Amino acid sequence: MLSGIIFINRNGLHWRDAPQEYGPPKTLYNRWKRWSEMGFVRPVMETHPLAWTFFLPFIMVTTFAVVNLLVGLIVDSMQDAHSEEETTRTGAYRDEVLLRLDAIERRIGDLRRGDQTGE
Repeated sequence: MLSGIIFINRNGLHWRDAPQEYGPPKTLYNRWKRWSEMGFVRPVMETHPLAWTFFLPFIMVTTFAVVNLLVGLIVDSMQDAHSEEETTRTGAYRDEVLLRLDAIERRIGDLRRGDQTGE
């Protein structure tokens, strides 16, 4: 952000030159949003031909941030789905193991009772 502000000031495109209806400059994003919504970019480009060197990188950085956010959301949801699937699979396996363990313990108990009665 700071480099964008420095570039604008260095190349003669000053925030104070903006029409009054855009309000006080708070951040580069707010200014860009207002400009893009109200069609301010084209007149600025006609007055300051090098302004594209600010607008283009800003668009690219914003696009990168949004795509990065979307990828993060997709990866997070995939990890959540995988975690739920793994939990379900682990729960089913645990139940199967416990049933087998119960059967083994019953069998051992039956064998011990058979040994004690056969003596």
